Amino acid sequence: MQKKKKRERRTLVVKTPQTTSSHGVLIIPSSSQQVERMTREQTSSTAVNVKVIPNLDIKGTKLHTLHNWRRCKPSQIVEMFRKHYTKLTSLSVMLSRFKKELAGAEDPPPDSFLSKLALSKKEHNETRSHSQSVRRKGALNTTVTSNADDVVLQALQCLTSSDPNLCWSGLLPCTGLRPIEIFKMGKFSTKLNNQQEHGAWWACQTRFAKRGTMKSKFNECRDGPFLAPHWLIERAIAIVRKRWPVKHPSNVEINRKHSTHWQNIHQKAHPMLQG
Repeated sequence: MQKKKKRERRTLVVKTPQTTSSHGVLIIPSSSQQVERMTREQTSSTAVNVKVIPNLDIKGTKLHTLHNWRRCKPSQIVEMFRKHYTKLTSLSVMLSRFKKELAGAEDPPPDSFLSKLALSKKEHNETRSHSQSVRRKGALNTTVTSNADDVVLQALQCLTSSDPNLCWSGLLPCTGLRPIEIFKMGKFSTKLNNQQEHGAWWACQTRFAKRGTMKSKFNECRDGPFLAPHWLIERAIAIVRKRWPVKHPSNVEINRKHSTHWQNIHQKAHPMLQG
């Protein structure tokens, strides 16, 4: 009898459902209990063909939702963004950008659908008060530079050089741009929105670090003055971008690779500048 049982045990085969690797959009449950429940259902039935992964492909999910928005409810889209972007400010910005993409699609949803892609009134007020608090604290932490004329004069001399290191150290004080805008994102035009005085010292910026390739909301470009003629700024930017070609890497990769080196160059060129 025991030998017969052993033979039966040897002939038992545990069948597990095979998951095929196919392209798709996977929404991950919010709690570990739901993940365990889905795993149990997967192993209990051979008809189910679901693959559970530990994170959400937000880019693929947004692209899929953009082309199949009729299959989703506004509340489902907001909940999807809420699970991925836990910070309220990031959630508000990314939801607003996605709403713009939906409105500019070939088959855009109606305004009643787009109006529901927003945070609650309580969350909106919370993000607003947080932004105001950050601005007030930033205004109190202003650094006063007593030798500003020396810094600008040194920067102007650096801009006239053909050395990329000196051009970079002169661009930062004379433009007020972020490093990523100087090396990659910034794009400028001499055609201003308004007729400004001293036009040779002004330029219209169309691409920004925090907006990506999107243009500003109210104008096609944003007018801004420099502390040097625009042709000198344009020349220095061309020299710098030729020395550090960072067109294809992402902004995060550029920052990790070059930020320390660029900061050291700037500190050596302007030792009189505090901070």
